[in-house]
Amino acid sequence: RAEWLEFYSTFFNAEKAAQTITASINNNYNCYKSAATTKTTTKPIIAWASYDAPSTYNNNTPSWLLSSAPYKRILSNDAGATFFNGTTASSFSTPAAFAVAVQTVDILIDESLSGSTFDAFLQNYQLSTTAAPGSSLKFIQNKAVFREDGLVNPNDGRDWFGGAVAMDDAVLQDLVRTIHPELFKISQYNWIRNIAKNETMQLLTSANCTAADATSPVLNRALSCASLQAGGSGSGGNNAAASLASGVLTLALGLFTMLAILF
Repeated sequence: RAEWLEFYSTFFNAEKAAQTITASINNNYNCYKSAATTKTTTKPIIAWASYDAPSTYNNNTPSWLLSSAPYKRILSNDAGATFFNGTTASSFSTPAAFAVAVQTVDILIDESLSGSTFDAFLQNYQLSTTAAPGSSLKFIQNKAVFREDGLVNPNDGRDWFGGAVAMDDAVLQDLVRTIHPELFKISQYNWIRNIAKNETMQLLTSANCTAADATSPVLNRALSCASLQAGGSGSGGNNAAASLASGVLTLALGLFTMLAILF
């Protein structure tokens, strides 16, 4: 998805800068992918799920869903996991049926629109840590339940749908931390946080904004994979062109947001 930058850069006569940024993001992404797929011996099963609460939009009928989005499959596989989207169904009318379907899942990413805590997750999916079926689910017992709301605004707007779109390497970094934490010992996270271990959300407000013409108007949230592999901290990001062309990223993210509103 980072290559969308190259498309939007044409509107600002900034194609060369966007190509440089995209190449750097891709290189960092591929470094994380290589580490996750060649330096690990296991491939945990990961599911992306959501609870659809009763409302007028679904005839006041709750459901529990498994995502089969292609980009999530790619990200999961590139992070060294096995993507799970159900063997026979992706939508379940009872939490019991959902629990049966995910018996083999090691890691679950909850994408529900509501319920930002582990207790809320258990309530939404009608699970318990001490009683069946929750007591037999690996992602419950191993405290491997995550959400994509690590970066939010005061109205619970998720940066996952904004900043993450153009930062593939930072997204994969989050997923590698989620699936194979032993690889890099990364403590920081951007969007994907572990609610079973009480990792908190970071609130973004207008105070986090910078001028569009600032040296780096957009924070590069990716750590350098090569630096981490060499024993460094990975700090400072990987994008050598960030200072030169981050304005392109700012404008592109603005267009992403505008198109999301329009369509």
